[in-house]
Amino acid sequence: MMSSSIATPLSSSPKSLINFFGAENSRTKSLGLDEFLKELPQTIESILSTHDSLKPGNGGSDPIAELFSRLDMDIKELSRYTHVDASKNYTRNLISTDSKHFTLLLLCWNPGKESPVHDHPCDGCWMHVCQGNVQESRYERQGDRLECFHNEIYHGKAIIFSTRGG
Repeated sequence: MMSSSIATPLSSSPKSLINFFGAENSRTKSLGLDEFLKELPQTIESILSTHDSLKPGNGGSDPIAELFSRLDMDIKELSRYTHVDASKNYTRNLISTDSKHFTLLLLCWNPGKESPVHDHPCDGCWMHVCQGNVQESRYERQGDRLECFHNEIYHGKAIIFSTRGG
């Protein structure tokens, strides 16, 4: 994954990541980061009360992506979480976790840097591009090598769901 700037992942377990973005009535009203952080655990609990997983597709909807779509956040709002280490490709910054169902991280890539090829948890993760753009390449194992089957650049406010093998 490569970016010229910042992305926010949120996870459905402490080892996974999730992310969301920005849009009125109580279901479509824009949310600041603090409001979002109050609604996220409630949304997760609501989903888990009727489903085994947070993965999108439960009844054709994605309440987590819908919540992220209401996140209207100024980059200044993220500044308290934005820490960049110039000696690393990217820096993972904790925004919030319940240590049970989710971990919300702010990932900050240094320009021209990338993450090593890695897997995502089986329950997946959402990623929201807050600033700049992110290039995502997905691979599948072909014998003893990895072959890229998906390569896309996502721009500001994009929301992406990634899961193991897909």
